[in-house]
Amino acid sequence: MSRQTLFKMVGLSLLCLMCVACAQTMQFTPRPAAYSNKLALNIVDVQVNDLRADSTGDGLKAVLRDQVLSTLSLQAPSNSKIRYRLVIDIIQHGSFFTAPNWNASSRFRAKLLDENERLIGQWDLTGAAHQYNMAGYSTAEAVSQDSYNIAIADLISSLSQVSMKELSVNTPDGVSDRHYDNSEGIPVKVFGYSPVATQRNIKIDSQRAMIDAKVKAIERAGVKIESSTLVSNFELMSDLVESKSKGVLLPGFEFVELGYDENGAYKVLFIGSVRSLK
Repeated sequence: MSRQTLFKMVGLSLLCLMCVACAQTMQFTPRPAAYSNKLALNIVDVQVNDLRADSTGDGLKAVLRDQVLSTLSLQAPSNSKIRYRLVIDIIQHGSFFTAPNWNASSRFRAKLLDENERLIGQWDLTGAAHQYNMAGYSTAEAVSQDSYNIAIADLISSLSQVSMKELSVNTPDGVSDRHYDNSEGIPVKVFGYSPVATQRNIKIDSQRAMIDAKVKAIERAGVKIESSTLVSNFELMSDLVESKSKGVLLPGFEFVELGYDENGAYKVLFIGSVRSLK
């Protein structure tokens, strides 16, 4: 076999491998995202429908149902008279490889109905993520988890709006209430990370990740925080970010705590709105 023929065969083999990789898709069962805040909604039934043509029984239906039930308060509001039914349709969830990145997309549709089957709210929930292929299928699973987390954050945020409205209606006069103000705001969803440390402290790492997410959200509004100002003294850094965020971060934002990632950094997802100062 001539050297020229050998080079041609090797080249064709590499081309075939690239084509196979570019067309590769994967499905992973996500882990439920952890939420510290509970929804004060009297949801008595959660129905999940898998509408994907290529569903492989990946357990996503059970995860979604358990995810919603785990975010409900153990006790519904005592003065709540409304019984809700939540229907979630799975439209898409999976990872796909386009060199050199693994990408993931999650898309759900949710409907909240009252006991008379009246539509209370309907939401299209989407999540997308991508990451350079550093660890093969582990990277694919990581971006799949990220896209799921973003879509679920949309769902919980949407249900929180209903919960806050119900609490506002049922809150006695003179009792303070938390109000969401997303008017004239730019929706923002960003991840925040703590520095990687040899010793883990969930409370401190969570706070640092939230500060990082706030910095990224503030910068979306056009407020630049120079890297030199992010001093090693955490209290000074926290005070600086809090002062910069006033008038920029609109009320009602929240954090989804996602725990430690594969690199050892604590990870949170900020979801809210900012007032643009550009």
